[in-house]
Amino acid sequence: MKKILYCMHVGWNWIKQRPHFIAEELAKEYDVTVISDYNYRVKTHHNSKAQNLRIKNFYKIPKIDSTKHLCKVNVFLRKLYYLKCIKSENPDCIYVMTPEAINYIPDWYTGVVIYDCMDDMLSFDFTQKKYNQLYEAENKLINRSDIVCVSSENLKTKLQKRYSKSYNNKYILVRNGYSGENISLSDVPKIKKEGKRHTICYFGTIASWMNCEYIIKSLQDLDDIEYLLIGPKQTGVKVPSHSRIKCPGSIAHEDLYEATKDVDAFIMPFVVDDLILSVDPVKLYEYINFDKNIVCVKYPEVERFSKFVYFYSDYISYIDAIKKAAFGTEIKYSIEEKNRFLESNTWSVRAKIVSKMIDKKMKK
Repeated sequence: MKKILYCMHVGWNWIKQRPHFIAEELAKEYDVTVISDYNYRVKTHHNSKAQNLRIKNFYKIPKIDSTKHLCKVNVFLRKLYYLKCIKSENPDCIYVMTPEAINYIPDWYTGVVIYDCMDDMLSFDFTQKKYNQLYEAENKLINRSDIVCVSSENLKTKLQKRYSKSYNNKYILVRNGYSGENISLSDVPKIKKEGKRHTICYFGTIASWMNCEYIIKSLQDLDDIEYLLIGPKQTGVKVPSHSRIKCPGSIAHEDLYEATKDVDAFIMPFVVDDLILSVDPVKLYEYINFDKNIVCVKYPEVERFSKFVYFYSDYISYIDAIKKAAFGTEIKYSIEEKNRFLESNTWSVRAKIVSKMIDKKMKK
């Protein structure tokens, strides 16, 4: 069985995201060793049923990455740890997810290198110096890589414009997907108790791209709604304090259905900026599976979800979408539409695109 060293820039104990799902799927065909950045702030743990998957946590020194000189200590420690793992595992393929990983792949390594470009890293709010460093690192990594997975069409277009045209044959579109049991609640009548507020739910990372302005203003304009925001908070992000905003923190992925089964609608309240324009939101796939109406900000990458969501583009359409989604008694999409969509957008389908390319490269 071929070996993959799968290098995650987030912790295996972080909320379950694209890296976790793809690792589990690849482990059905390969021997997968995951290097995970352990997150000290999150106590949850994801138990994987994949037999050919092992987790190796990298325990970096906390709270020094933003320090000018001490941050180099973690860089040094990571380089040593990756080198040790590469030597001990002798992988046929190294799978990485951040531009800075180029600094940890030794020049003598001759196996297949895959860069999974999940987000447009250069669109995050960095200093010019940091931007330049990431640009150089990503350029080197794409040059070194045999395969570059991109999670959206917009991201693929950006990379094609940003870097050499000689890289264009390396890019393959591997969108995000859905994993888990197909849950159907459509047969359960929607019962609203007298006086009960309509609950609008978001789950995922609570970060700077959340449109808190719309959330607070909608609470002022609509007395009978409340928000349930589930997930870890990005460092430095503060959720507005309000009696009708509940933030229980992180919940294990397998417990999400139980935690959200009584909500009235799901929402993706993002501020559309250069970063979000390249996002194919994992949560939309999960929302659809939970048989609830969905409110989502409109941008080109999510227009293919039009059968399933109520879009908004400004505050007036935001309120209108909330009323249609949370106050209505009918789900916008049918069970048949939902099932067809989910079956063609599973993480298994996504991982097969990757494994096909890996096998092709290994045979050369």
